[in-house]
Amino acid sequence: MRLYHGSNTDIKEINLAMCRPYKDFGQGFYLTVMKEQAEKMANRVARIYGGSPILNVYEIDDDFIQMKD
Repeated sequence: MRLYHGSNTDIKEINLAMCRPYKDFGQGFYLTVMKEQAEKMANRVARIYGGSPILNVYEIDDDFIQMKD
């Protein structure tokens, strides 16, 4: 499964401690299957905080929920 995260930072490794608190659904790392949605978020974040929009792309195993590790 391909998931997207829009940002102004290239994120190689997810670190929940770096996530901002008080987001819509609480502190966390938000991903979407919709590329266009992540691109819009990247543009918004870059406009607000500076930098360039970056689309982070992650390939996740479809059965990751069943994985014990």
